[in-house]
Amino acid sequence: MNTGGLKMAFYMLQMNYPSETIKSLINKPEDRMSAAASLMESIGGKLHHMFMAQGECDVVVICEIPDTISAVAMGMLVASSGAVENFKTTPLLTWDEAMEAMKKAGNISGYKPIGS
Repeated sequence: MNTGGLKMAFYMLQMNYPSETIKSLINKPEDRMSAAASLMESIGGKLHHMFMAQGECDVVVICEIPDTISAVAMGMLVASSGAVENFKTTPLLTWDEAMEAMKKAGNISGYKPIGS
């Protein structure tokens, strides 16, 4: 989907599958990546990667989403389905954006650390 030249932000989405979802996927494996890609496109975003993971979360997604409201709305929709639990949305910065933030931090005045 064309975002009209707007710069999209990167996000990492993390979630867990409850046991009912895992049972369903074992009994009838599904390509959830195509479903995730369609969902991203419906909000003007783009799915880059989707991983199954072991550890704190079952699924990790790297995507671009046009704005924070769209990211939160999509997370609400997915979480409300009951098919996932512990849905987390983490904004990511490219390294160029991180450098911009570092430079901006160096130019901010008026911060006084605790105890100073």
